[in-house]
Amino acid sequence: MFNRADPLRVQYSHQLLLEMFCQHFGIPYEDNFDTHPDFENLRDRFNAIKEIVMRAKRQVTTGIFDPTALEDPVARVFAIRYENLKTEANAVDFEDMIIHAANLLETNPDLRQTYCDRYPYVLVDEFQDIAPADFRLIECLSKNLFAVGDDDQAIYGFRGGNSEIMLEFTDRKEVTTYEITRNYRSTSTIVEHARALIERNAPRIRKDLRAYNPVKQHIKIVETTPETVAATLLHELESPEETAVLARTNYETDQIQAMLANDPTAPEVTTIHKAKGREWEKVILIHNTLERRFPRRDSTLTEERRVFYVAMTRAKLELVVLGGRCPFVPEFEEISRNLGYYLRQFVYWRARRIAKK
Repeated sequence: MFNRADPLRVQYSHQLLLEMFCQHFGIPYEDNFDTHPDFENLRDRFNAIKEIVMRAKRQVTTGIFDPTALEDPVARVFAIRYENLKTEANAVDFEDMIIHAANLLETNPDLRQTYCDRYPYVLVDEFQDIAPADFRLIECLSKNLFAVGDDDQAIYGFRGGNSEIMLEFTDRKEVTTYEITRNYRSTSTIVEHARALIERNAPRIRKDLRAYNPVKQHIKIVETTPETVAATLLHELESPEETAVLARTNYETDQIQAMLANDPTAPEVTTIHKAKGREWEKVILIHNTLERRFPRRDSTLTEERRVFYVAMTRAKLELVVLGGRCPFVPEFEEISRNLGYYLRQFVYWRARRIAKK
């Protein structure tokens, strides 16, 4: 916070955070403030306000951030105080580094040319998750851009990420697009069901998702309640496969860990966002049974569907979906009833390929 905390000193960083929201809410700070009865509520309020400010900073496309332009009155007051404190401390935060760097290059053509000459090519990974401020800086550096991403896995809108930047970029006439549509991780059953889910999203880049692994294996969908989820989970963990248990929130992962209460053979339990980019032989996805979180009300339906899609595609061989009612489950579940149709389509496609040869 304000460039004063050593990143390795977590406790000190936590203390600074407490001091800051105590100042903001006009509450006297005490060493053991985290035991205060209103601590949880105040922390949630503080984090919500802070996210509004940081998300607004990631949307800056010209000049520098103006805290007085925020519509939310509480966030506006907080942002003004926050920016003033940083100025007094001669400090910047991560968003400032991006905004000020872009503004510096835009207003100093010679400096911009110096960096363009030094870095003639730019590679951007996870392109679907960049924010407008990020893209502003990227475009300042080079016209020779190689971007890698999957708009179906854009799940960081709450941090300011905007997958529509990728959609608009691929529509440019000067951009050449290379599609990588073959999935080498999951069975064809998982890919087909995940595809049935994600194709309901719009706008998105249309792609012919296919699996390299032709194995057909039933996806298990079990409706659970808070009273039955523990027993069902323990039953599913009896299999020998490398397994991970995924949930929507840290609150839910804590509950799941408690259900498993010191088992040395317990699987990895993590949130879907932390699981992104990883894979396991078997994935157990728990939703809407410990806490109603799919879809979240503070997110868009398209992004929530992408989060569910990311969870499904972490599984290599076996996918188990445990939970209560969720609108996304029927969207991919119906493909099981029509699996015969897809098998016939596959046979027809293979026959045409052989005939052409």
